[in-house]
Amino acid sequence: MSAANADRRSGASGLFVVATPIGHLSDITLRAVETLKQVQFVVAEDTRRARQLLSHLGIGSKQVLCVDAHASERQLDQVAERIASGESCAMVTDAGMPSVSDPGSALVAACRARDVPIVVIPGPSAVTAALAVSGFDVSGFWFVGFLPRKGEKRERAVQEICQFTSAVVLFEAPTRVQETLQELALSMPTRPMCVARELTKQFEEVRVAPLAEWAKTEREWRGELTLVLGPSDDLKADPIASADLDLLIAPRLAQGQSPRTVAEELAPLLTVPRRTIYQRALQLRGER
Repeated sequence: MSAANADRRSGASGLFVVATPIGHLSDITLRAVETLKQVQFVVAEDTRRARQLLSHLGIGSKQVLCVDAHASERQLDQVAERIASGESCAMVTDAGMPSVSDPGSALVAACRARDVPIVVIPGPSAVTAALAVSGFDVSGFWFVGFLPRKGEKRERAVQEICQFTSAVVLFEAPTRVQETLQELALSMPTRPMCVARELTKQFEEVRVAPLAEWAKTEREWRGELTLVLGPSDDLKADPIASADLDLLIAPRLAQGQSPRTVAEELAPLLTVPRRTIYQRALQLRGER
């Protein structure tokens, strides 16, 4: 399809999946601006953020509906039916591309089920921006998004990351990033990690260091964080130091966990046998 034909499509009915700036508002594409101007209404993860962007573009009067991660099936159906009846709609999230660790896939699926035209308007992405600035070999990479917060799902995810040799991209919240860095450092302390904070914003910060160094960093994290784990030539994880193992065991014992429970919880995350963790937990509790 020619560029001219692609531009004409933005004025037609259908769902337009529009990428928005991840920080600097000037990063929005000309085609995204034109699409947002021409569609009849907009659905957004956060209507306040969407209205701020639309106001910046001079189209603040555009109708904006909330379709976030908690949208009901009824809400999705109502929006999809409006589009199916001939209206045009742009879908945006807080920043970046909808459906990439953000709401959007459910509405796309609802529209696809109704044979509604779906057009993507590509643009800024924290994933590709962080990969590009990391300096790592990213000919292949795995995008994880946000790790599960706890439990077996998190244990499995961390274990899989440790055994993946290509680059890995993660999103993390400021309140959990230090825990994530420390957890990953236990199994692969020498592997490099790029921490990209507040990409394209005033206080943008990009730094690369071994995971062991990140794990010891003491600071208050703020803003949006994208982590890029550098590739590794070896599937074998780095050995964990005894002192680091104690730092994991002691707090769990202090919380009242038994040595057996501690061993069962930590073994899937580390390259340390379950029995070794169990015996060390007994020693720290003074039973051996």
